[in-house]
Amino acid sequence: MVNLIQMIVAQAATTAFEVIMQKKTLDLIESSEKEWNENFRYFVSGYYEGIAIRYL
Repeated sequence: MVNLIQMIVAQAATTAFEVIMQKKTLDLIESSEKEWNENFRYFVSGYYEGIAIRYL
């Protein structure tokens, strides 16, 4: 009986840990993606701005 309870608790703890890590990973991917998109937009706008200034 004690072994069964220990197994259930261990399984629950493992599942909770996996869910938390999955959530943290998704949050990290989302924030990195947003940051990359912003940086890319600034890079592209700066690049075209530089071209426009050079040819004016």
